Amino acid sequence: LRVLWPLFVKRHYGWGDHEFSLLLLAESITSTAALALAPILQKHFGTRYPRAAALALAGLSSALAFLPQGGASGAGWHVVGSLGVVFGVMLCDPGLQAEASLGARK
Repeated sequence: LRVLWPLFVKRHYGWGDHEFSLLLLAESITSTAALALAPILQKHFGTRYPRAAALALAGLSSALAFLPQGGASGAGWHVVGSLGVVFGVMLCDPGLQAEASLGARK
């Protein structure tokens, strides 16, 4: 991700280091929010439904992020889609790690 993403946004949207650093900042904030929100959602809804919704969000956002669109609107959709992927994956990550650690103990 750290190697291909800058190449992708440079080629498709003409972004330089400054724009990509802002994208990484938004990714970090999104990851932190998802990790903070995960325990709250799991407390209220259990682990199955938030994880299924997060995976669906990540899948749909991935399709949105990498549609072949150019220009400013394409870049905007790429940012929204990419952050949706990050949010969905990070929302699933703590639960998946917990299940993996439980499975390894058996």
